Amino acid sequence: MRKLWTAAFSIVMAAVLGSVGMVLSGCGADGPVNGAGALEGAVYERIICMSPATVEIVFALGRGDRVVGVSDYTTYPPEADDLPRCGGFFNPNFEVILALEPDLIITQGEAGELTKFGERYDVDVLAVRVEDLESIFAAIVHIGDVLGGESKSETLVGDMRERL
Repeated sequence: MRKLWTAAFSIVMAAVLGSVGMVLSGCGADGPVNGAGALEGAVYERIICMSPATVEIVFALGRGDRVVGVSDYTTYPPEADDLPRCGGFFNPNFEVILALEPDLIITQGEAGELTKFGERYDVDVLAVRVEDLESIFAAIVHIGDVLGGESKSETLVGDMRERL
């Protein structure tokens, strides 16, 4: 239970810190962006997470084994340390991303360049808002829906709400 709480707290902190940077830069959130035409209902096997918050959410949902690349700024969970780094929000490394052959890119906030990349290379892009607690909870549930972890996401959000 302590591990789940630690993961939940880390998700909240990473999301809040990432949101501060996006607010200061004037970036908003797009929501789901469909590059290949699937999103919910698809089975994604090669996921790239372009923000620390999305990495932590995917791992907390038990889908970390599908992550093939992460943001340069990812520091948690330890299992993500050895994954290839794909740049950051403002400087995605498209060569690395393309070489990893993702079928889904999950990002936080506005996903303009990543959306264009996804459309060009037939890769789905999911952009989630993580600006406050409610949007963080919604992002966890949405990512859970897309990755087939609905019950785990509801449990995680419920536990986070209870502890907060």
